[in-house]
Amino acid sequence: MTVPVLELSSLTKRYKPGEPPAVHDFNFQLNDSEIVTLLGPSGCGKTTVLRLISGLERPDRGEIKLQGKIISDQVDFIIPEQRDIGLVFQDLALFPHLTVRENVCFGLDCSRAEASSRVESVLELVGLEGRESCYPEQLSGGQRQRVALARSLVTRPRVLLLDEPLSNLEEELRQKMRSDIRKILKESDTPAIFVTHDQEEALYLGDRMGIMRSGRLEQIGAPEEVVIKPETRFVAEFLGPTDFVPVTLEGKAARTEIGKLPLQMIDFKGEAEEYDLMLRADDVLIREAEGKADGVVEEDEFLGGLFRYRVRLSSGRRVHSLLHHSRLLPGGTPVEVKIDPGHELVAFPRR
Repeated sequence: MTVPVLELSSLTKRYKPGEPPAVHDFNFQLNDSEIVTLLGPSGCGKTTVLRLISGLERPDRGEIKLQGKIISDQVDFIIPEQRDIGLVFQDLALFPHLTVRENVCFGLDCSRAEASSRVESVLELVGLEGRESCYPEQLSGGQRQRVALARSLVTRPRVLLLDEPLSNLEEELRQKMRSDIRKILKESDTPAIFVTHDQEEALYLGDRMGIMRSGRLEQIGAPEEVVIKPETRFVAEFLGPTDFVPVTLEGKAARTEIGKLPLQMIDFKGEAEEYDLMLRADDVLIREAEGKADGVVEEDEFLGGLFRYRVRLSSGRRVHSLLHHSRLLPGGTPVEVKIDPGHELVAFPRR
C-alpha cells in the first residue's frame, strides 16, 4: 500500500477559548507528485491548515505525518526548519539588498559547489537564467514570484505549500504564472498544496480540489467532479452561479416545472420528502417560444463567446442559460426552457 506524502488526521486548532476553532477535525492526504488546491470563503481556515503543516502553529488536537513519520501530535512536534516543507506566501519576503542568486541560496545548508549547482538548476527550471545578478527591484512582479518559488524549490522539499502567491498580480500575469507554476511543480515532481480564493485558479491548478467551510473539508475530488457532482448544497452554491428548481418523483421519472427527467439521471443527496434540483447555466437550453412560453428573458450578459441569460419562469423562479454569442435573445423575449445536461444531475433536500 502506497503511503501518502502527507497525512492529516483529526487536526484541530482553536486560537481563542470560547470561539469556534479555525480548523476542526480536518482529515486530508496528499499523494506523491500531486497538486491539491484548497478553496473556500474568507476565514474558513485555509491558511491555518498551511501554518499547522509547516509548523508555524501547533495543533490543539490531531496528527500530521510526513512520509509516514509523525511530525506533529500531542507528544511530538518537529520545528519548521526540520520538516523539509517549503513555503511560498502572498508576501514574497525577498531580501531587497540581495541578488536573485543570493535570495535563492539564502539559508541553503550544503557545500558551496552543491549550492551553486542547485541554484543554477532551479533558476533554469523557473526561467530566470541570466537574471542571477539582478536585485528584486529590477524584476517584474512575475519574475519576483519566480524567485520566491525558486527559493523554496532549491531545498528540494518533500512538500511545497503556497498561500495565495498570485493574489497581488494583475489578471493577465496571474493567468500566465498559474500555468508556469503548474508546469514547474510537475517538472520538479514536487507535491504541493495551493491555497487560493480564486475559483478559476483552483480549477486549473489542482489535480484535486478541496472546498473548506468553517475549518472543515467539505468535499475533495477532481475539479470537474466537485463542480458537476457537489456533495453538499454549500459546495454547489459556493461554486456557483447555481439555480435550484423543485423536483417531484412520479414513478420512474422526476418532474420539474421545465420538464421531466429519468430518475437514473439524478443523484438524490440525503433522505427527504422534497428535493431541489441543482442546475448550472450550461444545463439549461432556451429558445424563442413558438407556442406556449415557459418563461421570459430578463437579462443577458455578454461573456465574449457566450451570452448568459437570466430567465424568469412562469412560477417567478429564475434560472440561467448559456448560449453561443450568435443566438441573441433580447430582454422580454418569451422562451421555451429545457433541461439538457448530458450528465447526471444532483438534487438536495429542499430548504
